[in-house]
Amino acid sequence: MLRTCVLIVEDERLLQKAIGISLRREGYEVIEAMTGAEAWNVLHVSSIDILILDVGLPDYDGLELLKEIRAIYPRIPAIVMTAYDAPGLESIAIEAGASVFLTKPIVLRALKVEIQKVRENRDRE
Repeated sequence: MLRTCVLIVEDERLLQKAIGISLRREGYEVIEAMTGAEAWNVLHVSSIDILILDVGLPDYDGLELLKEIRAIYPRIPAIVMTAYDAPGLESIAIEAGASVFLTKPIVLRALKVEIQKVRENRDRE
């Protein structure tokens, strides 16, 4: 069975590492990026199956980044997460192409459930 490759784009290092360790334990291949620019570098050279993307990145608005990624890689499901739970942000994220919208703090068990749902949906397509 092919391993699922997850790209985590998160500038909060501890959260990024916690998600990465947790997913690796589940058998996922994980690539980590701290910025939108790093995410682009990874996307150009790696086959990504699932994107986990923070809205607040140091060099990019995560939702703008998602729109740009969607234009080139429309089939990569995206889980968007944010510490800013502004009214309407979830619907904006979904419009930008998010498959799932989560607010921080992230519960790893819930995140893994969402990843599994995204994988199952992708496999059905």
